[in-house]
Amino acid sequence: MVIGDGASWIDEFFEMHCPNGVRIVDWYHAVEHLWGLGREAFGEKASEWIEKVKEWLWEGKGEEVVRECERVLEEKSVWGERVARTAEYFRQRREQMDDPAFREAGYPIGSEVVESACKGIGWRCKGRGQRWKSKGLEATLALRSAGMGGERGWNQACEQICQAA
Repeated sequence: MVIGDGASWIDEFFEMHCPNGVRIVDWYHAVEHLWGLGREAFGEKASEWIEKVKEWLWEGKGEEVVRECERVLEEKSVWGERVARTAEYFRQRREQMDDPAFREAGYPIGSEVVESACKGIGWRCKGRGQRWKSKGLEATLALRSAGMGGERGWNQACEQICQAA
């Protein structure tokens, strides 16, 4: 499973590393695109339109979302390229936004889990003035992870270090 904002470089990564996996567009990024289109097309009156289309997105009605974006594009064509790009974004990625099916399968539809994990790894790796080579980073991560396991974690780490020596 790959979850992301729908950027084309993620498609290339997906094809290279997990071509048989599931691609999911992050819910919050998709909604952010709706807000961009809504503000551009409706200005301060965007909220009502956003709520309607956001509900369709949540319910997995990708075709309706695409049709609505295209309708706005036709009606508000003077609004220009951003509206067109957003309509194309949803058109190209509608299969990656089948959120009811993803939720039912137990997949996350938001990337916050991944982002949180990355921050946690960063927290364990970085300290003021610290720079690591791969080998040192791996050892540091192992020790810091062991330390988070309490006394048992430290004891296991010490045993492993003694056995390796």
